[in-house]
Amino acid sequence: MPSLTQLFIVNKDAVMANLADGDFGDMGDYGEAYLTDNVAGSGPYQMVRYDRNTILEMEQFADYWRGWEEGQITQVSYRVVEEEATMRTLVASNQAQMMDQWATPNTYAQLARTNGVTVDETPSAQLFHVQMNTQRPPLDDINVRKAIAHAFDYGTAIESIFLGAVQARGPVPMTAWQDYGREPQASAYAQDLELARSELAASGVDPASISLDYVYPAGGNVQRQVGLLLQNNLAELGIALNLVELPWARIVELSATADTNPDMAAIYDTLKYPHPDSHLYGMYHPDAWGSYRTISRYGVDDVSSLLEQARRSTDLNEQLDFYQQAEAQIVEDYPSLFIANPMHRIAFRDTVEGYQYVGLLGYDVAFYDFRVSE
Repeated sequence: MPSLTQLFIVNKDAVMANLADGDFGDMGDYGEAYLTDNVAGSGPYQMVRYDRNTILEMEQFADYWRGWEEGQITQVSYRVVEEEATMRTLVASNQAQMMDQWATPNTYAQLARTNGVTVDETPSAQLFHVQMNTQRPPLDDINVRKAIAHAFDYGTAIESIFLGAVQARGPVPMTAWQDYGREPQASAYAQDLELARSELAASGVDPASISLDYVYPAGGNVQRQVGLLLQNNLAELGIALNLVELPWARIVELSATADTNPDMAAIYDTLKYPHPDSHLYGMYHPDAWGSYRTISRYGVDDVSSLLEQARRSTDLNEQLDFYQQAEAQIVEDYPSLFIANPMHRIAFRDTVEGYQYVGLLGYDVAFYDFRVSE
């Protein structure tokens, strides 16, 4: 259960009629193969056409339980466009009315200067970090992880890649602490090449023998830029970093088992529920291993105990104390490069009304709540 981050309601009859062989006894694969290319959902739209590499088209489900009002969006075309210049052109020319949150800050800055386009900017409850697999050599050595963390140029990342972001101070997004009247207690990492070389020497590992794969999702330009910066930084230590661009579904699949878990992975992780537990127990307790959130496969008994005590506590202040102690220890163990709490940006035409930033799970594109004016 700790690795369950999303729960969708589906049509039982449709799924049960399309079970395939699987690992769950009489339930087979729980309909996973069928649901890959078919729908059995409970939402306001139904699928018309789907090609995972190019387009998703949906239309209004007339019998949706919440009903419909005049002016709501009845047809949606969700196009897969990898080139940001093409995305920008489509929105600027009104060939598309909205663009999601995953482009680079520079693209949103250009769109903000475009007549007829609104760019919504909100401090996010999100962490961008580069996870390091603490269970596989040489990253099972804390000195190697420290060397990598202190080689990275956080200043350039914040100023030139994550325009307007706050540098992360541990795994919990700053706003998640502030919502509970707390400030982060952990310190931010800083570039220090002399310290990085010292930590690498303390590990006894020959840097020429280190070659690591840095995995990032296809089309992830921010993740690619961070990877290039890290690659350049690590080259100064004699460490080779290979940038590996993969479909997001493949990254999720690889993270499921220890044997296939990547060396390093660039991950945006948004709060799954409005509490520090989301980014602590959900990412750094062994019970949660097996998802993209736990590629570090970090497990330390003292930290696990603190997280368990926090979950058992019914006193909010005591609970938050446990969580802050756990976060401080996690930061000292270097399971990730904690880089940024980015700004959340999304672009849409001025004719689109009803958008509201949600801040949880990344589900801000709720077409049912939007209206498009002439």
